[in-house]
Amino acid sequence: QLELCKQRASLLGMWRNPEKEGLVRMFLRCMKSPGGLKRMLDTFFSVRRLQASLMRVSELKVAMEESQKVKAKLVLMDQDIDVLSKQFGSISINQNINYRRLNDMNHIDTLKKWFMLRFFPEITPRSNMEGIRRWFYLIFPEHHRVIFIERDIFMFIKLRRLEDKVIVAVVGLGHMNGIEILWKYAEDFGDD
Repeated sequence: QLELCKQRASLLGMWRNPEKEGLVRMFLRCMKSPGGLKRMLDTFFSVRRLQASLMRVSELKVAMEESQKVKAKLVLMDQDIDVLSKQFGSISINQNINYRRLNDMNHIDTLKKWFMLRFFPEITPRSNMEGIRRWFYLIFPEHHRVIFIERDIFMFIKLRRLEDKVIVAVVGLGHMNGIEILWKYAEDFGDD
């Protein structure tokens, strides 16, 4: 019995090629882990987060290659993590408790969104992100302000102040619409 559990636990440490292993297969592999359904879901999402962080690194690599091709300046747009931490400190305790309580539900929601995108491809990731932003605004308005609004404004100002004519900016999908809206407003009304 102990040997079987050890074998199942060792499956968690084995990392197969993430490009060839689909999301469903990875989920099924994680379901073999010991510890009950919650532990299985936690394992699945931690593997998924690892895979997502590997994808982020590859996105940065592509951005670096593109900036070299067009001889452009590469700009990372986000705020410093210390500034973001201070802004999170200004959020009310009640909202922080509710946010933490719903964190596990957000992981399950991520899986639901993946299935929606998989079987209903007409829903684009960008429009899906707008839905997430609206949901955040309704449920956690203070978190929405810190995570989206203030960071959109920071990135917009940083972009507007760049004097280079050709740049490659690395910006998260969740901030694209916010930056575009601010940019259009500045172009229409000439207001920086």
